[in-house]
Amino acid sequence: MRILFLFSICVQLSIILYAQNKALDYAASDTWPNLKPVSISNNGKYVIFTISSNKGETKWTVEATDHSLEMNLFKIKDILFTQDNRFLIFLNVNDSLGILDLARNELNYTAHVRSIKLPSGGSGRWAAFLLREPYGVLVLKDLLSGDERRYSMVGDFIFDSRGKSMLLQLNCKYDSMNWQAMRWIDLSSGIISNVGCYSSADRFVFNEEGNQLAFLSRKFSNNRIDVNIIYYREGMSSALTIVDSTTQGTNGMIVKDWDMEFSKEGDKLFFRMEKSGFSRSDYSNHDSVPIDVKNSQSEILYARDYGIGYLAVTDLKKPGYIIRLENDSDFVSYYPILDKDCDEDFLLTQSVPARKVNVYSPIDQLRRDLCLVSTKDGSRKLIDKNSVLYNVGFSLNGKYVIWYDEWKKQWNTYRKSDGCKKNITKNIPVRMYRDDDDVNNLSREEGIACWLKADRSLLIYDSYDIWKVDPDGRQKPINMTNGYGRKNGIRFRYMNFEGSLPTSNYSHHSKYRPKSDTLILEAFDLQTKQNGFFSLTMGRREKLKKLIFGKNIYYYSYRFSPPTILGATQPMFPLKAKSVESYVVQRQNINDYPNLYITRDFINFRALTSFQPQRNYIWFSSELIHFTLSNGWRLEGILYKPDDFTPKKKYPIIFYYYERNADALNLFLSPELSNGTLNVAWFVSNGYLVFVPDIRYYKHGFPGNCAFEAVNSAADVLSRLPFINAKQMGLQGHSFGGWETNYIVSLTNRFAAAASSGGACDLVSLNNEYNRGRSDYFESGQGRIAASLWKKPELYIHNSPIFKADKVNTPLLILHNRNDSSVPFMQANEWFNSLSHLQKRVWLLSYADEDHGLYSDKNKLDYSIRLAQFFDHFLEGAPEPAWMNEK
Repeated sequence: MRILFLFSICVQLSIILYAQNKALDYAASDTWPNLKPVSISNNGKYVIFTISSNKGETKWTVEATDHSLEMNLFKIKDILFTQDNRFLIFLNVNDSLGILDLARNELNYTAHVRSIKLPSGGSGRWAAFLLREPYGVLVLKDLLSGDERRYSMVGDFIFDSRGKSMLLQLNCKYDSMNWQAMRWIDLSSGIISNVGCYSSADRFVFNEEGNQLAFLSRKFSNNRIDVNIIYYREGMSSALTIVDSTTQGTNGMIVKDWDMEFSKEGDKLFFRMEKSGFSRSDYSNHDSVPIDVKNSQSEILYARDYGIGYLAVTDLKKPGYIIRLENDSDFVSYYPILDKDCDEDFLLTQSVPARKVNVYSPIDQLRRDLCLVSTKDGSRKLIDKNSVLYNVGFSLNGKYVIWYDEWKKQWNTYRKSDGCKKNITKNIPVRMYRDDDDVNNLSREEGIACWLKADRSLLIYDSYDIWKVDPDGRQKPINMTNGYGRKNGIRFRYMNFEGSLPTSNYSHHSKYRPKSDTLILEAFDLQTKQNGFFSLTMGRREKLKKLIFGKNIYYYSYRFSPPTILGATQPMFPLKAKSVESYVVQRQNINDYPNLYITRDFINFRALTSFQPQRNYIWFSSELIHFTLSNGWRLEGILYKPDDFTPKKKYPIIFYYYERNADALNLFLSPELSNGTLNVAWFVSNGYLVFVPDIRYYKHGFPGNCAFEAVNSAADVLSRLPFINAKQMGLQGHSFGGWETNYIVSLTNRFAAAASSGGACDLVSLNNEYNRGRSDYFESGQGRIAASLWKKPELYIHNSPIFKADKVNTPLLILHNRNDSSVPFMQANEWFNSLSHLQKRVWLLSYADEDHGLYSDKNKLDYSIRLAQFFDHFLEGAPEPAWMNEK
């Protein structure tokens, strides 16, 4: 009896609690806190994060991880820790510079500061800031001693990455002309050296050692601007011009206004060249006529005349000539890959195959030749030809080239020492590519985890586990996670905290460097959507250990794309302190606001923040619902229910869809105003159920039917539940989901109302609108027709709801803006006019100065109100708002 009594009391208390909470209103999005971690100090003792809202002021908080210090700052522009963790430096919007001594908890201000810079590396000794008053005065401050040096007429300044040197750009006049005098400062000695004086100078870059400098300077002569590369080395009396239009090897080309980069050893400088222009013979005699002329080859993908130019290199030990490293046949959309970390004598380029490329064939456009290019003489060696390449790069120590062939579904290596090429994954008994990627006929690889020491092996993912693979293909592959992932439906991925992230435009992103034999893995259960961390200790016998795992979401990498559910908090990759094992993570679930925690072992977590704004409102829960298609495919989706849900009540339900979102089951949803997609949090808190089904396509050529069957099958399952009102079901989709909505209502009348945003209706005209630049959309992309309009026109017609407009009886609210750059407004105009002509119930909303979605808060609020009024009327019987019946 006592247990029953206590249970009764708990139930009554929960009812009272819910009665005190209110449903989400539109004002909630104005004040809702947005928490964003900014940085963690190198020693892991201090964290910076911000809290902001749409209508409130951003608050910057500096907090010690042991809670011994908390400081709140407002109106901040820049905020930085010094490398030695001793100081925190920030700049207010009112030009006040603050320097906080973290050890002493002392804060000092300097007024009238307009910019601040710190070296990205070094000892943390130096800071420099430009004053607004007196204008042009630079203060170089020794943070350890407190000493200051001042320099006048400074326009800009830059530190080298190690904090050894600084370059000053001084503004001066000579013969009534503006000049920029460049001065080099040795920070330790204070010695100033003259670099030179130029009419213009920018694109400054230091080498890694901090003793060399390069920048661009421009000269106007003969009615054109010449861009020159200027070079300075510490100890020189003045800088030298090392590349101009007369340099050997330019062959009529000129230096492009683009970033430059030193090699790691500092003996080469990489930059870009471009063609100097077209001769008069390139134009007709009627070039004064304002006419745009195109031909069938004018948009071939590798045309470079107006693109990023051509990569080139000059040898700084033997200046006076350049080597062009890219050709006209190299694809402009694929940067060359430079082996910057170990062997800069070679780079990789991806070129148009020797056979002619059909610019209208998406698969043909993807085929490329892979070439190894010498940076010493520009010579090329063909590695692979006519392949669909992905994830191309060098191994950790540069011994191998590695790439994935999307057509052959295999990982390949090329050994640079002897040219030996191997398929290194042929002996792995499971697929090494995504087996649920239905977008095109190619296979997308799961990725590389990391390379291990001396290029002896690398770790590669399958859909679940991690494999250790020999780059020479001799040793048998080893499943490092012992098949635990596949057996338990858990997807493991390496957390790269120590790896070499891209520091270059030309570096390969997969060259990671574990510093320890123990790797931290993020783990995600594909069935339950639970998340957590495991450790993997490598050695003679691999050891996999669970650290933490459950419904709380910490971080997981996306299988498909970021969730499209409005307000879903994206899982945050943890911030790691540079010098210690200390991490800032964000923890969340559907009922728990994504607060910040500190951890050292991924087992124990200490809270840094404790926001819970959702507790003031009627919140909601999420549940995974499974449903089956007629062909036996088992799909899943998320059902959102309010916290005051009662199974005895009949609820209206709205279906929202865009590709696949079920992995977001446990993500926290913030109450955002609609930008064109359904604002799920608002509708659920206000008495609706919302279901977000995954739509997995299985048959190319019939994406519309697949969308219809998925949504309709989900509706069949849900309508049998006693708390669902099967006569009060609605649809809402944006963009691709908007087209799906238009298609579904042309096939069925079971839904009481539908809202389409930014969707298409006529795939024939849309294909021709997209053609050339977007022809792959239907043939090998999201459109999923898998054939051209001229091969199978019947499929484009079949998937176009415009041809079935007479079958539509569902009230339809259309949002489509005239400036939509993704789906032309003409699609909505066709759809609305056709339905209106047929006397269907249809409304078209279009907001001025908006694109494919809504960005203005005012417009978001207006559409959110109208969307709610629309569904309230047709799904809950509310009175029809005036705007729906205005003449």
